Amino acid sequence: SLGEIVWKDDFIEQHPELNDFIAFRNGKGTIEFKQIEDTEKLISIKEALNAKRYAAGATWVFDNLIADTPLSKALKETFGTNNINKKILSLAYFLNISDSNVTSRYEVFADTHRLPWQKTMTASAICRLFQNITSDKIDQFMSKLSSFTKLRDDDNNKTEYYALDSTSISTYSQNLSKAEYGHNKDGDKTPQINVLMVVNQLTGEPVYYRTYSGNIPDMSTVKHYLNEMSRLELNNNAVLVADKGYSNIRNIHRFYQSKVSFLLNMRTSFAVCKNLFNEARIHLFDPITYDESIGNNVYTTEINWSYPINFKHNCKRTPREKELMFVHIYYSREIYNAHEKTIHSNIAKVAKMLQENKPLSSEYKYIKDTFLIENKDEENG
Repeated sequence: SLGEIVWKDDFIEQHPELNDFIAFRNGKGTIEFKQIEDTEKLISIKEALNAKRYAAGATWVFDNLIADTPLSKALKETFGTNNINKKILSLAYFLNISDSNVTSRYEVFADTHRLPWQKTMTASAICRLFQNITSDKIDQFMSKLSSFTKLRDDDNNKTEYYALDSTSISTYSQNLSKAEYGHNKDGDKTPQINVLMVVNQLTGEPVYYRTYSGNIPDMSTVKHYLNEMSRLELNNNAVLVADKGYSNIRNIHRFYQSKVSFLLNMRTSFAVCKNLFNEARIHLFDPITYDESIGNNVYTTEINWSYPINFKHNCKRTPREKELMFVHIYYSREIYNAHEKTIHSNIAKVAKMLQENKPLSSEYKYIKDTFLIENKDEENG
């Protein structure tokens, strides 16, 4: 027969996703599906009498946090079909509010909390949802997220700062291709997956993320991110901010080669830093350079940074260019005093141990070799 199909309750229990569609048999022997819009859904008297109460405080806060943000717009643009964006948000709410990240417990959570997608999702349905998020979809989402973020930021007419950092997720799974042994920041001796995040430093909103194999060091992820900026047309006008975990000569070269502005905590072991310390020392002790807002003395100088040109060349010597770099050197009297006190204490301990002919650990041997001079003449009488 032709017309609308009415699903039986036991069939809907097995296929709850069909609750969102009206199905029709047409004259061609096929079935047409029409997605039910929220405005088309009617609540029956029975449903009204059996209406449930949901916990909505935390989820209401999340709703307002992401409302009309680039994140919500990018989710809808990329995953709007079949309300996948709402399902993803509901899972994100669950992972942030619940004390468990086990997907089999999602059904109980959804039964008691108000969510963007209120329909039941079983563990197998969640698994299928994740499997359908392809790498192409992720690329599309990243590109949309960057586009909406840049569009909003351009209207603000302010310099945007993006904080770049990474973390590792330990796992016991034997089926994750990116799970590898690497440097674990928490000291866990398990395989891990590395995650790179880039967020708006002012708002905390994510603008980019990527997962990497657990054996890829943090420094190497900068190269991948800069390549992604070009491939996905990510915002390259923002200033990238990173700690010294990403600080090496190659990464600084890459920032200049990619014409990307950056703020980087440079390693004091760099030759350029050692040379600048002698120049800066007299200025750092000058009260005029004290910045009350940060409680430190600050000295800024300009240098020319030489870097190789970013293209293949047949010359034996790689062509180089120079760009201006501003170097900011900070001096904290509190940190200096604390280190000085520790050094004096260790010197006293080492001197006493030497007098008592006690063995020295490797740390104390370094203190002895660096700060003490043995008088051989006195020892020999």
